[in-house]
Formats: sequence, C-alpha cells, structure tokens
Amino acid sequence: MLPTPRAWSLVVLLVSFASACGSQVEPPAPPVPPGSGECAPIVEFFEDAIWKPFLGSTCYGCHQEGGAGARASELVLSPVDPFAEPLERGAQLGANLAVARRMAAKEIAGESVLLMKPTGGGDHGGGIILPEGSRNLEMLRAFVERVARGGACPDAPEGQSPDSFVDEGDNVCDSPPVTARFDAEQSQQLPTMKTARLTQWQYRSVVHRVLGYYENRLDQRLPPDGAAGPIPNTQDLSLSAADFDRYTSAARHVAEKILEKDRSQDGVVFACARGRNRSCAEAYLRRTAYRLFRRPITDREFNSFINIYNVGSRESFDARMRYLIEALLVYPDTLYHLERGRELDQNLDERRLSRLEIVNRLAFFLTSHPPTEEMLDEAQAGRFDTDEGVESWARELLAQETESRYAMQHFHQRWLNIHDDAYIEKDEDHVRNFSAETFSALRRSAVVWAAYVALKGGGSFRQLMSSASTSVTGPNDLAKEYFGLEGAEPIDTYGQFEIHELPASERAGLITQPAFLASAWNSDEASSRPILRGANLLKDVFCDELAPPVNNFPPPERPANQTAADDLAFTVAAQPCKSCHEQMNPLGLALESYDAAGRYRQEDRGHPIVTQGEYGQDNLCDEERVSFPDSVAFARSLGENPRVQACYTLQWFRYALRRDATPEDAGSLGRIHERFLDSDLNIPELLVAIATSRSFLYRQFAAEAP
Repeated sequence: MLPTPRAWSLVVLLVSFASACGSQVEPPAPPVPPGSGECAPIVEFFEDAIWKPFLGSTCYGCHQEGGAGARASELVLSPVDPFAEPLERGAQLGANLAVARRMAAKEIAGESVLLMKPTGGGDHGGGIILPEGSRNLEMLRAFVERVARGGACPDAPEGQSPDSFVDEGDNVCDSPPVTARFDAEQSQQLPTMKTARLTQWQYRSVVHRVLGYYENRLDQRLPPDGAAGPIPNTQDLSLSAADFDRYTSAARHVAEKILEKDRSQDGVVFACARGRNRSCAEAYLRRTAYRLFRRPITDREFNSFINIYNVGSRESFDARMRYLIEALLVYPDTLYHLERGRELDQNLDERRLSRLEIVNRLAFFLTSHPPTEEMLDEAQAGRFDTDEGVESWARELLAQETESRYAMQHFHQRWLNIHDDAYIEKDEDHVRNFSAETFSALRRSAVVWAAYVALKGGGSFRQLMSSASTSVTGPNDLAKEYFGLEGAEPIDTYGQFEIHELPASERAGLITQPAFLASAWNSDEASSRPILRGANLLKDVFCDELAPPVNNFPPPERPANQTAADDLAFTVAAQPCKSCHEQMNPLGLALESYDAAGRYRQEDRGHPIVTQGEYGQDNLCDEERVSFPDSVAFARSLGENPRVQACYTLQWFRYALRRDATPEDAGSLGRIHERFLDSDLNIPELLVAIATSRSFLYRQFAAEAP
C-alpha cells in the first residue's frame, strides 16, 4: 500500500508560511542597551526588552497554547494583538508577564528556569535560543533579577512601587476622540495591508455553506483571531507551526464528518450518479473548489488536486475523498483572502480589486458567508465592475433579510462582546435562575433584535440605542421566561422570532439588553462590575483610548452594606488611577440599575440605587457635559451622541475590512460617516457607504507588508 498521503506536495505551499520552531538564530536585540536611561516600570521593561525582541516572536511559535513547547513545559504564552485597544492589549501583555514571572521565580539547582531553558540547559527542545554574551540574554537576566526583587529596579530604594506606570497617571484627557480619525476633506489614501486569513466565524461559515457541515464550536479547533477593538482582525500572513497543525487537524475532523454525512444520507454529499469513481471526484472538485477558493480553479490546480486523489488509488473512494477534502481545506486560497487587484491595474501601486475579490469582500461583509455560486457568476459577468453595480448588489443583499441578518447578528455580537466565551457561571447564592442556557437565549434575543431594528424595523441607529423591545422565539424560549413574556402579544414578527415591547422605564436599546450586562465583560459570578462596564463602554461604544490598568494594585477591603459608588471611591482618590476612573466610573455606575444577571433593580444591599451622572459631549473630558438622571436616560442619550455615532461607523468599518482604520483611511472614513449622518443615521445606508468606499474597493500594493 502507498504511504498515507498526509505529506501532500501542495501542503508545502502552506508550510512555507509556518514559522520555524526553536530557531537557532538570535533575534534582534532590544533597541536600548541595559542600564541606560531611567529604569522603566516592570511592564514596560518586559514588553520592550523581553516580549518584543524574542519571547513574543521566537519563543511564541512553540509556546503558544497547543504548540509543541507549550505541551512540554509550563511556559504557555497568550497572543498579544498589536492593534488592540490599550486596555485590552495591556491585559494580554500582563497575562504573559505573569507567566514569565512565575517561570523566572522557579528554580532548579539554584538557577532560574527562565534562564536555563533558552541557554540550552534543562532539556530545552528548541536548543540554544539566547547565546552567552548576547544582549537579549543580558536583558533576560536583568528581568529575572527584577522578579527576585518584587519587580523593582536593581538600584531602587526600599518601598518603590515596582509596577506603577507613571507617578501622576496618564492624562487620559489628552486622548483624541474617535471623530479625530475622520476627515472628509482629506484625499482618500490607502494603507499598506497584510493579507488576511479567514476569521474563525468565516471558516466555520465556509465549511457550513460550501461543504454542508455545521459545528457550532468548530472555532475551538482553529488558531485564535486577532482583534481591532472588539472586532476580529486576521490581517496577518504569518502562520506558526502550531497554527498550521490546528488547521490540518480541523481539516481532518471536517473531512471525517462530511464522509459520515455522506454515508448516513446515501451518498447525497458527493452525488455520484454514475458511480463512486474518479469522474465523480472530478465533478465534486470543480464545483467545490469554485466556492472554497471564491474563484474558478485553474487547470494546474485541478491536476494537482486530482493527483492527491490518485495517491490513494489502492484505498477506498471514501479514503481518497477524505484526502482531497483535507487538501482543499488547507489550501491558501481557502484559508486566506488573497487579493491581487484587477489585471488592467497591475502596473499601479493602488489597484481596484478584481471582480471576484470585490464579491468576496461584499459577501463576507453583508452576509457573513462566502459568496454564492450566483454571486460568483454575476461577478464574472461584470456586475461589480462599477461602483453603481457594487451599490446595487449591496442593496439587494441587505434586502435579503434571511441572509443579511447573519452579518447584523455577528457584528453586534462582536461589538458588545457577547460571543460564545462571554458567559460566566453565576453564584446561585447571589444570582438565581441564570444558567449558560439562559445567557445563550438572551444573547440570541439581543442580536436578533438588533438585526430586526436594522433591517426591518426602520434601520435607525437611534432606535437601536433607545427602543424598549426585544426578540424571543417560541413558548420554551428561556429569554421569554426571563422577561416574563409568557402569554404576551408580540408587536411584530421577524422570521420565526417574535418582537415584544419591554417596560420603557426599565429598558432602552442595546446596552440595556441583559446579555450585554450579564456577560463576563460586565459582571462577575455574583455582582455587577461598574468599572468593567464603564471601561467597556468607553473602549467599544465611545471608541476612546484608555491606558492599561496598574498591575498588582491591591484594592481595599470592601466593607459590608456599602454602595457601589462608595466601593469605587478609592479609584478616584489619587493617581495613577484617578484620571481614567473619573471618566469611566460614572458610565459604569449609570448601569447599576441592572444586577449581575442584567435584571432591573432599584436597590442594592439595602441602599437605593443612584444612577444619575454625566459624561463629555464631544470628547472624553469635554467641558460640555451630557447629564442623565437614570440608567434609561443614559442609554437613550448614547444614540444622540456624536462620539458614539462615529464609533459605530468605525466598528462597522473594522468589521467590513477585517482590520483597524489607519491614518490613510481618514478620508474614506470621513465620507462614509457623512453619508451615515446625511441618512439620519440609517444603518443599511452606512453599510452601503462602506461597501462603495475607496478603502473597500481598492488596495495599496506598493511595498506590501509580508
């Protein structure tokens, strides 16, 4: 029997993208020699001297979760997204700092494990990573010494706070508002971009829509997404060995499931009318590759894939089809959004995307699914050659509510951080009758309702942020039970969903939906978390920038029977906490009318809840303030606020382009937002404006980032 065709020649195309594990070449040295300048706080020192030069690059490939190094040691590293908001990025970096500290403090025969391994000691599978005498090794030794001193610098006086960022705190009021990123008068330039991979959601959708297999948790088998704020960002061509292993493992799993489906449904998947043979495999390959690659397969590719099928000629048809499906799923044109621009622009640095590249962007943006065969055919016929053609098709897609609602649901799920991993198990002693199933039902209720408002209920952003209504399904829906809507008459329907009114004195728009309030981002297992709620509103709803929180700051003991505002008093008493918390605390406290399960309440620990407050109108610390008397008034005010309106535009832009906005995008963003404002904040019009923008339809190819 021939050897198993796992070692396909085509896989070399992807292996070249995978970073080598345990490279013997010393990575670049830190830019600042040790001992020069002021002693940086431990977090900054870790980032500049340890994480960026080698730990987050050379070491990360093997020591990320699921990597070979992580399976064999305690050094398990988490991704740090360079495009994330400062608060989120600080938390990601802090998680790796905690791991490095633990390894630095652990000793074998009196030597730090963190020093032994990269110098070749202690049976390090990657060999010598930091040669003796190298600057990186010197910096690592300095880090280990600081860990031994509790984080303080070698010459620091007793009592120095080793983890503080700045004595007086970053002046958060200096952060420009999101509107500063928009400039309709600026020319519409294009940034240099990296090639993007499919997001986890997109991969799952491709497998579902093209191969006919759906698995809700398939994303757990895939490499993690990066993020631009709360929005997935996979603009990164590099693929580590561990990430590639995840894709091959996922492909093997999916192929097995497809074969099981074909066997259980009498051959419906491969549809071999004239026998299960090579002719059937060829027909399946042509129609499947067209959808997977989002373009026609070339003759050369076709022959290469059929050769993979032929390698298993002594095996069964099912075994050979399994090899073929696995190869298709790890092919670059399946995993990546490969964009080369239209042929007539090949000599230009800035090129309009090709017909098929535009339809690929449009389909994933407005439906969250790969383009249908009809869309691909329309593109090849020239339907997307003009901006008018793109706009016409965008409007047609938005009018197909059964398809476009998936994009609406997915966007709002990501924007509000109420995706699958956002549930936190509640303590029954404090939060009654709230399970993971309840959270899932409430999440569905929130995102379906958002899609209803955007696509059927008028499309108004103001309504999205202020309406007292929600969606539920049938009589067994846990959301219906949660809201007490048994027997209530709906005010409208949306597919199989019912739209119900909620008490206007208790609910107003998306941020008062229970799934948002009860998620792990906004509450813990027993109580609401006003600091988290305020920080997340500032980051994701206002698009403001916050400095990373101070590490290892010991909060005071929480006295019994104290109000939430009293609990937070210490955060505004002094720097470095004061400058940020003066802005975020009022927003979090404004939502104290909702407990850890998102239920409306008027008292907490025997005290009346006071939710009145104010926030800056046009920027974080604007002297012109927006005042509100209670939670509902606060929620309603958001739809009228120019910062929130601009942030919504930016978040959709990130979602459409799968990347963050850059300074070069200011012109496109400004024009997009002007159209949104001119439409009286109509959400479908915002999406059409993005789909017809220069940033969406064109790409910079000069000095393209690898």
